Amino acid sequence: QVVGPTATSPTAKDAFRQFDGRCPEDKACADCGSDGADWASVSFGIYLCQRCAQEHLRLGARASLVRELRDGWGWHRQELQYMARGGNPAFLAQLERFPEVMAMAIKAKYATRFAEHYRRHLDALCCGTPLPPSLPAEAAAQPAADEFLSGAEAVALMKGLAQEFEAAVEQLAVPSGRAEEAPRRASTPPRKGSAPGSQPQKFAKVAVC
Repeated sequence: QVVGPTATSPTAKDAFRQFDGRCPEDKACADCGSDGADWASVSFGIYLCQRCAQEHLRLGARASLVRELRDGWGWHRQELQYMARGGNPAFLAQLERFPEVMAMAIKAKYATRFAEHYRRHLDALCCGTPLPPSLPAEAAAQPAADEFLSGAEAVALMKGLAQEFEAAVEQLAVPSGRAEEAPRRASTPPRKGSAPGSQPQKFAKVAVC
């Protein structure tokens, strides 16, 4: 699945049409305001420039699931729903209610209770579950509990674990005469949009649509 003019799958075509028809606000980076927002955080339903997307990648997929709009791995309908129900205007309208959070650097901003609450809110909209209670203003800038995964985040992490398992099985299946080739095969670069060096972790709560 490829998002772009050569895309042939129904999902890829839907993605290209959705991204190409974005409003002007969604074509600018939600974090820095620069033009050329060719990346996205599915977790927040926002569009990002490449520089800010790299900052989100460092947060890890459990905090901000980052995708390139023209990612050759393809987009899934669930992820497109998060982008359709989200968008930069909706996110920024909520962020502006909390000036202290708005003034934070990316790393700190997306580790706050505001960020976690917004992820919960967007996930509820996409999954049809009850919306979370309103966030008290005095709690917005506090560190997040770090115990929530949205449906899209959970699916992405499970796919990552499955890929790691398949790679491990493939390595074990290498004949003894080709054992020296295993390190080279295991050094395949990670899938684009995944956080480098990420390790499986346990989560207290997982929401899967």
